[in-house]
Amino acid sequence: MIRTEIAELLSDRKRLIENLVLIENKDRQLVPFILNPIQRDMLATSTARDVYVKPASVGGTSLITCDFLLDCLMVKGTTSVIISYSEFITGRLLRKAQTLYDSLLQRVPSLPKLHHKSTYEKTFTFEDRLGVKQGESSFYIASAQSFSMPRGEPIHNLLLDELAFWPSGTIAEAFA
Repeated sequence: MIRTEIAELLSDRKRLIENLVLIENKDRQLVPFILNPIQRDMLATSTARDVYVKPASVGGTSLITCDFLLDCLMVKGTTSVIISYSEFITGRLLRKAQTLYDSLLQRVPSLPKLHHKSTYEKTFTFEDRLGVKQGESSFYIASAQSFSMPRGEPIHNLLLDELAFWPSGTIAEAFA
């Protein structure tokens, strides 16, 4: 019976997020990540090639960060990339991803181990019960200004956050 419940939880991303993930609220307290109506709609209607025009501060980027992180943790070999428009926002997103991972690790201690290969990359190592490496997933969060993007590997999840605010001379001009 427990295996069935776990399988159901893992197959329903909304239930997984709302039951296992904690997020920092505006008062800096860790609270359950209960999706608001906009986040629920984003999750339910995502086609993996979406462009969102949304109001500020509705948690869209938080949801996508959480979703990408869960993909990295659940499917070895996943590469997720978030490119923000500024170094400041990149730092905030890195901190948010770390908080999400730490909260999940408290509830699920058997998660893949986190390794920092650089300031903008979080690598998750999958190991068997004996500690033998079985694969990795990588989560990159970088600034459009840094030009520290991953190259030469497949990207499974990509968010070009706040593309309209990216500085000239970046990939943003390709979309103009």
